[in-house]
Amino acid sequence: MWDGNNDVKEQATLQSIPTRLLALLQEDVSCEVRAAALYAMAIYCGASGSANPEVNGEGGTGRMSHLSEEDHLELEFGSAAEAIKIIKADASPIVRKEAVVLISALVNEWHGYFIVAAWVQWEEDKATKASESNNPSIADLALDDWIRGLRSKSTEVKRRHRKYLNYIFFLLTQVYDLAADPHIEVATLASTVVDFVTAMLLESPFARIRGTTVRSSTSSTLNSRIRKASASVNTSASVSRQGSTTNITSSTPPSLQRADSAPQVPTRTLPGLMRTSSIASALGSLANLAMGGQSAANSAPPSPSQSYHSEVEHLPAPAINLARYLSPYPRLSIPEPFTLTPSASFSSLGASSPLANGQNSAQNENYGLTDAYEPSDVVSALISRDLMRFSSRRRSPETGLSGPGQHLSHEYNIDKARFSDLEELGLDAGASLVQTLPLKSRLYDWCLEYYKEPQMRHLDEDEPGSLPYTRQMWRRTRDEEILRKTIVSGQQAPSRSWSHAVSTWKLPFAPKSVTFHHFDPHVAVANEAAHV
Repeated sequence: MWDGNNDVKEQATLQSIPTRLLALLQEDVSCEVRAAALYAMAIYCGASGSANPEVNGEGGTGRMSHLSEEDHLELEFGSAAEAIKIIKADASPIVRKEAVVLISALVNEWHGYFIVAAWVQWEEDKATKASESNNPSIADLALDDWIRGLRSKSTEVKRRHRKYLNYIFFLLTQVYDLAADPHIEVATLASTVVDFVTAMLLESPFARIRGTTVRSSTSSTLNSRIRKASASVNTSASVSRQGSTTNITSSTPPSLQRADSAPQVPTRTLPGLMRTSSIASALGSLANLAMGGQSAANSAPPSPSQSYHSEVEHLPAPAINLARYLSPYPRLSIPEPFTLTPSASFSSLGASSPLANGQNSAQNENYGLTDAYEPSDVVSALISRDLMRFSSRRRSPETGLSGPGQHLSHEYNIDKARFSDLEELGLDAGASLVQTLPLKSRLYDWCLEYYKEPQMRHLDEDEPGSLPYTRQMWRRTRDEEILRKTIVSGQQAPSRSWSHAVSTWKLPFAPKSVTFHHFDPHVAVANEAAHV
């Protein structure tokens, strides 16, 4: 009922329906009930339950005109995080699939928050692998500067903004884990979400400024043209797990392997933040995917008993796998020739370029980057942009009002000129990608299949209406009629003479015993040699 209906979502919130759904996740023993509760939560948070493929979810939890922006954001982030926290170790695949759909609805609505979370995950992972020292990483310093840059000096306001980001960190780490789920449908859906987040990170200003280690394989202005021409060049770059650019001498991109989402080394964490190491593999996967390779969900690594040159064909996917991986990049068939300008990130892709020769110098990595902005500026701009969209969503189309309280975006100190410059660096990173989110769940359609099947089916033998049952009832009626007709003759038979001949049988042997059927006209005769 609340699919795309803001008024129903608001009434459901007033009646504490989301709290009841969370209780079902925690108490009900039926996996179908838990999956249905998550399905309802996903639609509540902005997913779509429509069977029309052209209808996609949007709008998050709606307007919630009776709540302030602080309470509304706490409701939207907190409800989703609490639901994922309850079922993160659920043993049922259908429940975990609905969890991925729920997270995808949040990713679709809050691009900036998830880009920031993915960037911090990447920088912390890089810092941990590069050094064992306790010096703060780039991400630590950027988050500290971001908090100090808020207009309000209240400790409570700063704690609240950090809490919102912690919710997103938790959801992001959970979808990384689900991308390595042993159930193929869960892993396929989660890989779609992870790749979209990673693609947004590669297209964001974090890859265009100095002071960060995230580097897109192309410049912001030539991304689409380089992807189109990548099939015709003989070298391609992919981001390794350590974040460096590695040359591939073959013209065919290497096959991808699924990212390992389990934490492998203890990391120095900020208060309340959880991290895994899968963002590094996800960046590597997206770099290859952008250059024309296959997705991790569609290319599984060979088993230990098989080599990469094995001629054994992979077994086809099981018929129950209804999930389909969706790439954030469009599939390009015909490469177009292009000419790089001096403003590109790399001066040339020919044999004489440092990239083609296998040289990965810091000078080449930083070529074409800007020094005008710090990472904290990008963090503030991305989150502020999300909060401005949040305020627009809450605005009533009739009155133009957006509920009680002040706008959260007003707590960020960013002028319009700086915001416009960051827009040119890719602040709206998700706009240039294929809009694969939010994912759509098939749970409702699956539940309806029972009622859509024809109800006229073959009945069981002991059910009224079946042929065996009808025959049995006819025989019973016939036998009862025979008994009523012969009961009088049976009472008179002992006192009457048996002189009337009914039939004469000629047998090939002398009978010893004769047995008549009680109701049917059948008789069995046997002799001493057991001949019947």
